[in-house]
Amino acid sequence: MAHTCASTGRRTFALALFLALASPLFADVIFLVDGRILIGTLIGPDSGGVAYSVSGGRTVIPVERILRTEKSVASLAELPLNVLLKDGSTIHGTVVDYDDDIGLFVDIGFGVLTIPVAAIAEMVDPVTRTRYAGAGMQARLGGGAYLPLGTDHFGPSWTGSAAAVFSIPGVRGLSAGIALGISGADYLAQDDVEYSFLSFGPAAEYRFLGWRMRDGFLSALTPLASVQAGACFISLVDPGAYPPRQGSMTGFMELAAGLDYALKGGLVLRLDLFGGMVFQSQSPFTTAGIRLHACYEL
Repeated sequence: MAHTCASTGRRTFALALFLALASPLFADVIFLVDGRILIGTLIGPDSGGVAYSVSGGRTVIPVERILRTEKSVASLAELPLNVLLKDGSTIHGTVVDYDDDIGLFVDIGFGVLTIPVAAIAEMVDPVTRTRYAGAGMQARLGGGAYLPLGTDHFGPSWTGSAAAVFSIPGVRGLSAGIALGISGADYLAQDDVEYSFLSFGPAAEYRFLGWRMRDGFLSALTPLASVQAGACFISLVDPGAYPPRQGSMTGFMELAAGLDYALKGGLVLRLDLFGGMVFQSQSPFTTAGIRLHACYEL
């Protein structure tokens, strides 16, 4: 009987010691839709959502902001994270453990770094953050065809474009940058006369990112709308005129709407419909067309 009691006592002590040592691993891990990750302890329902104890304080999170929750810090072990510090620096690694009093233990590849809780601004899953907020930069190259509107002198022709846009901090889905366009013009009245247009100017676009947090096919699609405006150089080559090459500067504007389809590794395909207007002294040269772009996001 004494042996049994002693054995039971040792098992109870071992279990208590294990729970005491492992208790930080069983903190609640809250994954938010914007990519932020919080570690705390569940308090319970609140009129504003769900209440948690985070870093010694009470935090209420609206239900719609919670992507998922886990009951163990071990769920972060294989997830590369960015730990943003209050001094503006960022640490990249995977979380090994967490303790409210000691801090966050992060494996940075060549050792484990201990970060005090008071030094942490936020912890972010960069993949989820990008899906939610969009890429910081997108560069694209595309081409397609357009149809001149309201004229019998020009027929369908080709067009090409290149652009680089950068996300605007604090405005989800909004980007701005620079766009370059080049287009031919099939002049029907005279075969040896060639027109072309070279445009350059600022561009802004809004991408609806609401589908990106879903599962399935919709998660790869991003509807968008864009606007461009700026300077346009009109080139004219006419062998029967003197000089045979002439050009003039004017302005242009373009509106477009389309879809981005995300592939792997930051590659994106974009299909858009556009309408453009090149301003001239008498009447604008108005076009409508379609383009396919290959994009790369960072």
